Amino acid sequence: MFGQKMRHVGDRVAAVVAESVDIANQALTFIDVEYDVLKPVMSIDEARAPDAPIVHNEPIEYGVGAPDDLEQQNANADPREGKLIVNFPIGCEPRKNIAAGVRGHIGDLDKGFAEAT
Repeated sequence: MFGQKMRHVGDRVAAVVAESVDIANQALTFIDVEYDVLKPVMSIDEARAPDAPIVHNEPIEYGVGAPDDLEQQNANADPREGKLIVNFPIGCEPRKNIAAGVRGHIGDLDKGFAEAT
């Protein structure tokens, strides 16, 4: 139901389904979670460092435009973490701790349409 890697405070760890609130609260007392704490990443420089912890090491799936090296990217992926779905691979580096970025602009529309015909 949930991945086995928590990435931030408040990330889902467990779920309880019960017939009453009292039973649910009692069930919560039986949940025991052990954590392996990763080195925190607190700056862009730390995120870009070669020894930065890999935040997203789950297998990557692309909706469209999967790169040719996808099998290589997933070679050391940990399936216990769930899966990372990339809908549009525009500037995306899923194994990095940096958000994706893309830049665009409108060029010469008349020239573009003329070249397209």
